[in-house]
Amino acid sequence: MLLENYNRQGLLTVTSLLGKTVTLGVSAFRGDLVLIEGALSECSATDRKPPELVIRHANLLADAETNLFASGLLYRLAVAVSSRKH
Repeated sequence: MLLENYNRQGLLTVTSLLGKTVTLGVSAFRGDLVLIEGALSECSATDRKPPELVIRHANLLADAETNLFASGLLYRLAVAVSSRKH
């Protein structure tokens, strides 16, 4: 399942719910979802600095391949805008 893969990668944190729903093949998650992991700490191959971007209070529904529903809070969102000459 997709959410189990996220969990194995350490992207699901502050988990209050993670498991199967009554709908066959659909799982649910409630907690924080890491979108951009922190950089590796100096002299370490495993320890990471705090995440750079997190969806707080995330609610996710997913099947094996697709996120079916997602909601949560983003406290920082930067949009890259390319400069164009007109």
